[in-house]
Amino acid sequence: MSKFLDSGFEAAVEVIDISHASIDGAAIADFLKNTPRLRILTYSHKAGRNVGFQDWDLCQFIMAIENEVGGHLEELSIRIGELHGSIVPGKVSICGFQNLQKLEPMCNLTSAASASHELLLSDLIPASVSKLSLVSHGKSHHEKALDALFCDLAARKDDQVPALEKIYLSYPRDADSLYKEQCEKLAAETEKAGVLLHLKS
Repeated sequence: MSKFLDSGFEAAVEVIDISHASIDGAAIADFLKNTPRLRILTYSHKAGRNVGFQDWDLCQFIMAIENEVGGHLEELSIRIGELHGSIVPGKVSICGFQNLQKLEPMCNLTSAASASHELLLSDLIPASVSKLSLVSHGKSHHEKALDALFCDLAARKDDQVPALEKIYLSYPRDADSLYKEQCEKLAAETEKAGVLLHLKS
């Protein structure tokens, strides 16, 4: 895709918002080449209905972004609007984004982790992140993702996410009981950790 962009534009761009797209790791890497000033990247994944079932390699996608702009990106948002297929399991890691301050991953990011890979909080949230935002509809076992992310947060915060100050989390009125219960646990855990939790209905 980068071949369609002027090289001067690429060098100057600071904000990119890609919505309702279906892009793999190779394509996003090509798109982000030569963007040394990029600070904010927002991506919303939506597979077209005419392509049938198509799995998405989220781990490869994140790695491609890290390789191209991980050293200077300040804000990253990745959401899934619609997926006709599965997320390919692999090693989930966002820790290579050295200057990331604000992160908005898909709430069920942990679903991309392979069974053989033990997830660490530091794998999913870079040490530099101060604001974390998670969007969820409160169903589809998203409570398991919250548990994987924030279990024993108070004990792990100083070592793994020392800069974390605020967590913004969806709290839909029609969320299932397991999700709401996990949010209550998280509220207690963040209070112990000294992190502000904002529940958004």
